[in-house]
Amino acid sequence: IKGLCSPPVWHPDGKHLFLTLEVNGKIGIYKFDISTKSLTPILKGEGVYQVGSVSKDGRFLAFVHDRGTGHPKIYILDLKTLKYYRISNSIGYNTSPRFSPKGNILLYLCKKGRISSLILYNLKTHTRRTIDLPISLKDPAFSPTGDYIIAYGEGYKGTGLYLIHLDSKLVFLYLPGKNFLFP
Repeated sequence: IKGLCSPPVWHPDGKHLFLTLEVNGKIGIYKFDISTKSLTPILKGEGVYQVGSVSKDGRFLAFVHDRGTGHPKIYILDLKTLKYYRISNSIGYNTSPRFSPKGNILLYLCKKGRISSLILYNLKTHTRRTIDLPISLKDPAFSPTGDYIIAYGEGYKGTGLYLIHLDSKLVFLYLPGKNFLFP
């Protein structure tokens, strides 16, 4: 592999990885078969693509796409039909799509300046719940139960790993520090 390459994301079958690669000057999403060591292009074309996460059942791939606007959007790709649809509808810098441990929610981050919004998209009802925080967050991730989000952030309580309880919206600077490589 030459050029840009993102960290891979496992498919739940344990036999495949998805990653963002630059091939011939174009950035796309590829599927890597571990047994054959072969790469198959999944999405490529105009703009930049970034792998986010794969649903627990292995049916969907969440990804980020931007056609040079500076306002990336969140999409979900059906891995069986290879059809995709847009999830994000807010203008901002949308990143870090993550499926919940239960598989019913897609989390993504929408940043506007120093304000970060955690968007929780219900995959069954197609509704959104937004949690606006006066913190600049990066790379949020679900706890194993799906009740909490942990993310690196800079905010009014300091810099470090923040823990956010989703039901109560309580925010706690869990581990202060500036030297984290997260995730």
